[in-house]
Amino acid sequence: MNKISKDLIKKAQSYGSIPALQPKDVYELIENDSSVILVDVRTRAEIDWIGKPVIKAEQYVHIEWLIYPGSAQNPDFLNSLNNFSKDTALVFLCRSGIRSKMAVQSALDNGFETAIDVIGGFEGQRNNYGHRKSVDGWCQAGLPWVGA
Repeated sequence: MNKISKDLIKKAQSYGSIPALQPKDVYELIENDSSVILVDVRTRAEIDWIGKPVIKAEQYVHIEWLIYPGSAQNPDFLNSLNNFSKDTALVFLCRSGIRSKMAVQSALDNGFETAIDVIGGFEGQRNNYGHRKSVDGWCQAGLPWVGA
């Protein structure tokens, strides 16, 4: 792990009770450290209909936090995470940063050393007109993504 990665992880860990980084910091972390994995916890439907970040394929994994349809907790979530070693740096992304916080806490509770939330998620919070992608999140930050 290089100095940039170490500094960004330290920054995330100092954020609050749930380690977190702004999307641009997450992108910098991923670009500077090929061992970092982005865990997209959105449903398959969200990815198919909305889009996903453009990063190296080997640094991206999709593990639903909630199963679609029905929004039931994914019973295989932790088993899927356990395909990674406990010292792998995992960054969690959802639509707006709610499910990813729960996923971070779950990873930390289950022994993962580095689990980080993407502040604002992929689409971010809604603006005054009810639209996403204009307040915060990966898309609003101007980071690369591909739409449906």
